[in-house]
Amino acid sequence: MNGNIETLLRRLRDLNKAHDKLQRAIPSPSVSKRQADSVLEDVLAALKDPNVQSLLEKFIDQARLRILDDVEAFDREMRNRRQELIALEAKMAQPGGLRRKDLELVFAQYSKTKGDMERFVTDVCGLCDRLEAAHRAAKDELAKSRELPRKKKKKRKRHLGQGIASAVFGAMAMVANTQLPIVFAFSYGLGGGALHQALRDIIGSAG
Repeated sequence: MNGNIETLLRRLRDLNKAHDKLQRAIPSPSVSKRQADSVLEDVLAALKDPNVQSLLEKFIDQARLRILDDVEAFDREMRNRRQELIALEAKMAQPGGLRRKDLELVFAQYSKTKGDMERFVTDVCGLCDRLEAAHRAAKDELAKSRELPRKKKKKRKRHLGQGIASAVFGAMAMVANTQLPIVFAFSYGLGGGALHQALRDIIGSAG
């Protein structure tokens, strides 16, 4: 695997772990917040590496041309090949620790957003913006949740965890399959959908 891509997958894994520690305030709310911010900056820097950015954007352009040419046909093939694609994604994203159950979440997020595929990220800047927005919103909603009763707080944290995981796993799905261009369009569909839904889930958890 390309070394830059492997590094990026590991940094995305670290971002998900940092948000888990942030939710549990380990070692403290202020320290865990600073650590999560720092890991996010590492992720964004890795995404903006010129070699990574050019590779991702080349495949994103190709994927969008394929998908938007016939969205219904793409969706049918995606659903028909679901288990094959999940197994393949899990193998390619091993450095990020992406598991089959994580990819089931990603697939569920895609299913919610497939009608909005023209609005999925179009470049690396858009991908960075989605990750940053999910990160900020998760921190804001987490701070608000600390005033809630215990039961409601626990439920909110669970939803926030799913929302940030959706964003991170979506990015992982796209990044990993730059190494297997033949199925990148499906990775873009999965990852783009998860990134698109993540912020909705995080903000929606406040309801």
